[in-house]
Amino acid sequence: MRKALMIATLLVASTATFAQQPTKALQVRQLTLSNGMDVWLNEDHSQPKVFGAVVVKAGAADCPNTGIAHYFEHIMFKGTDRLGTVDYQAEKPWLDSISICYDNLGKTKDGQQRLAIQKNINRLSQQAARYAIPNEFNSLISRYGGSGLNASTGYDATTYYNTFAPQYLRQWAELNSERMIHPVFRLFQGELETVYEEKNMYADNMFMAALEKGMGALFKDTPYEYPIIGSTENLKNPSLSQMRDFYDKYYVAGNMTLILAGDINGDSIQPLLEATFGRIRSGKAPERKPFDEKPFEKNTTVGIKIPLPLVKAVARIYKAPDESDPDNAPLDIAMALLSNDNKTGLIDSLYETHKIMLGMGERMAMKRAGAIVIGAIPNLPFGSKKKAERLCVEQV
Repeated sequence: MRKALMIATLLVASTATFAQQPTKALQVRQLTLSNGMDVWLNEDHSQPKVFGAVVVKAGAADCPNTGIAHYFEHIMFKGTDRLGTVDYQAEKPWLDSISICYDNLGKTKDGQQRLAIQKNINRLSQQAARYAIPNEFNSLISRYGGSGLNASTGYDATTYYNTFAPQYLRQWAELNSERMIHPVFRLFQGELETVYEEKNMYADNMFMAALEKGMGALFKDTPYEYPIIGSTENLKNPSLSQMRDFYDKYYVAGNMTLILAGDINGDSIQPLLEATFGRIRSGKAPERKPFDEKPFEKNTTVGIKIPLPLVKAVARIYKAPDESDPDNAPLDIAMALLSNDNKTGLIDSLYETHKIMLGMGERMAMKRAGAIVIGAIPNLPFGSKKKAERLCVEQV
């Protein structure tokens, strides 16, 4: 992840955590652990809180259309060989058998054979579940003063984060470094259902469907062509061995950044970080192959199917600078003036004044590309898509 994006992440974290305090310039300190892991520190004692995040510079663009990066984000909450299990040595043979079955499932086309494999996976999963302690990682984070535990997967990075009480810094560092070192792919069958639900949710969201279609057309034949969650076909054929390969390749210290913002002591924190995050496997960030974007033909139309009668939608998508471009910050401000969470943007005002049923503006800044999406739904029942589009474009 580029420096600008990490600073932006730190800024957002600090703003969210200490929103009631007067703003001041960030005092960001940078250091590198002995294994090559970058650390960004922002010491701020205005409140007894700390925001912590581990950024892994790997996402959907590193495993196009497979959904592996997003799958793995979910699995990282399932524990390790020491967390989330009552007896890992007894659990491991069942987990290994499940992994083999999933690999065989991906190679099998015959419907009856697939059904037999799926039944066996279900049987094995029930046996493995006898040893699992669901949500133990989450419970421990909460026990040690943590809140807002979450993660997100993008095209170029996966981020794990939460806020916690400063007196539990050691426990937070031990738990979060442990799961980066010894993740175990347990409770996978149930988590797969959760991912399916996310896929269905995106499919039912008209703007998300339009965005996926638009990204596919705009960045055809590049790693950004495909949705972050992956294709339905790949969702039906997950491979735990491929997921393990993804982890081995990208979850190394030189491809990670630790961010801590809040009530910390930057002068004395390094020994603790060395004793915890310094244990992560050393290794450099893998090289990404460059790609050439194809010229995007103006006025190209991409159709989407809306699962609601009488509802129409229209969207425009534009190429935009990547995250390292000097215009990155001004564009973010411009997009916030068009559409924001507080519904105070220029496009939002069209909705508030009932000129359109819904409108939005979204900017996506990736490591090697960027896009801007403007979308609208005209008023029912006879609203014009052209008019809704014109109104939005006029605001732009």
